[in-house]
Amino acid sequence: MKRQYRLWGRVERLPNGKSRAIAAASPVASGSGPLAEDIRAHLFAEVSDSRIGLAALMYELSAAVQARGDVVASFDLPRPSAR
Repeated sequence: MKRQYRLWGRVERLPNGKSRAIAAASPVASGSGPLAEDIRAHLFAEVSDSRIGLAALMYELSAAVQARGDVVASFDLPRPSAR
């Protein structure tokens, strides 16, 4: 049976001046958090690079969910800040 997943992602600014893009897939029906294999993170030097990297992580995660026969039901991404 196909499971539905909600993909979400965000960019975090770290104290050392770098940033991190994080993407994850959580099952919709169970309400539980993502499994370890459904989390992707990557460290970047610039926030602008993190935004581009986040898009790549979301694409990779979406492909992984669909490759195992499950369905991506929704995407949840933050609005870009004016900064």
